[in-house]
Formats: sequence, structure tokens, C-alpha cells
Amino acid sequence: MPKHRPKPVSAQPKQDDSGLKCPLFSFRYLNMRVSVKKCDDKIFREFTKRLVALSERTWNEINSSDKHQYGFEKINRSQIKPAKSIPAVFNDVKKFPVFRAAGDNHAFVCYIADGVIYPIFIEANFGDVYHST
Repeated sequence: MPKHRPKPVSAQPKQDDSGLKCPLFSFRYLNMRVSVKKCDDKIFREFTKRLVALSERTWNEINSSDKHQYGFEKINRSQIKPAKSIPAVFNDVKKFPVFRAAGDNHAFVCYIADGVIYPIFIEANFGDVYHST
């Protein structure tokens, strides 16, 4: 596992055209033990469809979308249930973006930097990955 993570950047577009760009994805930090443990094929199919849908949207569209559509919310680190499984490279991160992994509102916790979305955990069952405040 890399010791350095990408430099955090707001998903908000800058004054240039970055808001017109679409996100990229990296699975470098995806915790397979947590994410695969209880997930069935249907969840992964839905997750893949969601990634395709997100990759077709610009950051402007994502940032203006509701969290239950194609947008995201940020949750505190303390809300993440498998907290001990957060990669050490994120030790100083206090809030993590959460997107919906499927149309049924299962979630995935991630990190965003330089227009790249790094999924960390995929929720198999509601409440597996984080709890609401």
C-alpha cells in the first residue's frame, strides 16, 4: 500500500474548466476484505453501473446533484464503522465523501483528489459501513 496519498482537492470546480471534466476512478485504496465480505453479485453490478453513470457526468453536475442521486455527502471519520480498516494513508482525514453505490441507496465511502474518486468501502447491507449522526 502506498505511503502517500494524492493531494486532497475539493470536488468543486476551479475557475478553469475542471468543473466540465468527468471524474476518474482508482481502486488503489478499496478495502476488499470489508467490501467483498458480504456483497453479492447484484451489489457489485449496481456499483459498476453507478460508476459508469458517475463517469458520464461532469463535476459541475455531480456537485449540483442530490446525495441520493449522483451527488455526495461528507461524513465524519467517527461515523465509519470499520474505522480500523481505513488505510493509514488517510489517518489525518476528518471527513470522507459518500456516494450512493446503487439506486437503492447503498453507499460507498471514498476519497477524492485531483478529480479522481478513490472508493474505500462499499456497503453490502445498510449500516455496514457508516452510521448516521
